[in-house]
Parts: sequence; C-alpha cells; structure tokens
Amino acid sequence: MDSIKCAKQSIRAIISKSSVPEDSFHSENVLKWIINLKSDADEALQIAALAHDIDRADEHKKIKRNNFSDYNKFKSEHAKNSANILKGILIKCNVKQSIIDEKWSNSPVLIIRDHGNNFMGMVGLTQNHFLPGNFELGYQFPEKAWGKGIATLATEYALNIAFNTLEAYKVNADCYGENIGSKKVLEKSGFIQEGCQKEYYKLDFIIDDKALYGITRQQFIEFQKKK
Repeated sequence: MDSIKCAKQSIRAIISKSSVPEDSFHSENVLKWIINLKSDADEALQIAALAHDIDRADEHKKIKRNNFSDYNKFKSEHAKNSANILKGILIKCNVKQSIIDEKWSNSPVLIIRDHGNNFMGMVGLTQNHFLPGNFELGYQFPEKAWGKGIATLATEYALNIAFNTLEAYKVNADCYGENIGSKKVLEKSGFIQEGCQKEYYKLDFIIDDKALYGITRQQFIEFQKKK
C-alpha cells in the first residue's frame, strides 16, 4: 500500500469510530467539495480536507469544549490537536516530508463553522498556472450564512493569507453579473471590478454576465490603511 492510501485509510478508520454520527459523511463531503472547487487538488489538500475534524473522532485524544470558557481558545486547541493527530498518521504511513511540514498549501481552502460547529461555507485560493503569485479566489456559502457578514470576513481573511503569507502580487475573482450579494462581498473586501464578459452564463431562464474583479498587492495595502 502506498503512503497516501495508507494515510487516507487511517484517517477514515479513526473518523468512522466518532461518536458524532455525521462525521464520516461530513469528512467525505468536504473532500468532495474541495475536488469540485479544485479538480487538480494535490494530495496534501485532499488529506487536510478529509482529516480537518479528526480530533473529535478520537475519544482518548479529543479536546473537550467544557474544559474551555473561551470558545475561540477551544477551537484553536481543537485545530492544533487535529493537526498533531494527522501528523502522527502521516509519519506512521511514511508520507513524504513536504506534505507533513506545517506550511500553507499554495492553494488553501478554508472551512467556516459557527459556534455550534455547523458548516457555514468555504473560501479557497488557487494558484494560477505559470503565474507564481497570481491567485484566483472562490467561495461558496449556504443560504443560512447569507447576510451575516461571514462571506466578507472569510474573503478578507483569505486575502490576508494571499498577500501576507503566500506572497501574492494579484488576486482575481468573478461572479454572476446579477449576483448583487457576491459583488458587495468582493467590493467590501477591497476588490475592484475590472471588467465584464457579456452574456457569459446561460442559465435556465436567463443569460447572465460574468463580472471580473481583482486586487493588486498595492491596492490591498491601501485598502487596509483605510479600514
């Protein structure tokens, strides 16, 4: 068995024993969405998606909410513990060091949850081929997350990662021309509309434009100064 297959099987075996019935389904569903958003997702990203909540599946090692008065501290320790459990699996399965090293992927995907641990959306950055430092930003949020500022906060956080950690010089995004909510999210986060591809999308009842947005490193710096 190769090391990646070993790691995935080990992750699935632990999650299958979770006391939370939907954990296995949720883990596979996040992996499915990652691949839908980024069909060429590398093994590191797939493993991270599959194991992002592995902490709560291990009754002996899990971080317990009732031990923390501060929710954010609990979530931080939960994330660290999940990373440590995953690192042990990767070492045991002889996964190569470049995957084990705790570094941001060149195409990270962030999963957003509320205080009840309910899925509230995801935002991702994809490195453009042949253009190091040039990224595409995309997101997906369920209807229950709309109108709460979650998408804007997640987009701003992703931009911070892009420019401050991944050394981006440009981040691009797009949305349906009639999607006013998505346009507001991008503009509130500092994006500038750079163009429009007319009648790009053919939908069931209408033909819609594709609005093109972008933000450069300098524009990001100036936008941060104004906040």
